[in-house]
Amino acid sequence: MKATVIGREELIDMFEEMNHQLEQLDKSIKTNMSQQQDEWQRIQEQRIAFCDEQLETLEKNMTSLKERKEQPKKSLKLTLSY
Repeated sequence: MKATVIGREELIDMFEEMNHQLEQLDKSIKTNMSQQQDEWQRIQEQRIAFCDEQLETLEKNMTSLKERKEQPKKSLKLTLSY
C-alpha cells in the first residue's frame, strides 16, 4: 500500500514539474513570437518606405517629362542672305 502512495506522489511531483516546464516554454514561445512579429513589422515598414520613395521619384520624373513635352518647341529660323 505504501508503495502505491509513494508512486502516486512521485507521479504528481513529476506532473507538476512538467506543468511548470510547459508554462515556462509557453512564456518563452510567446516572447519569441512577439519579437519575431515586431521584427517582421519593422522590415515591412522599411520595404514600404523604400517603395514610397521610389514611387515619389518616378512621379517627379514623369512630371518633369510632361513639362518638357508641354513646353513649346523653339524652332530655328533660317534666313537666306546674299
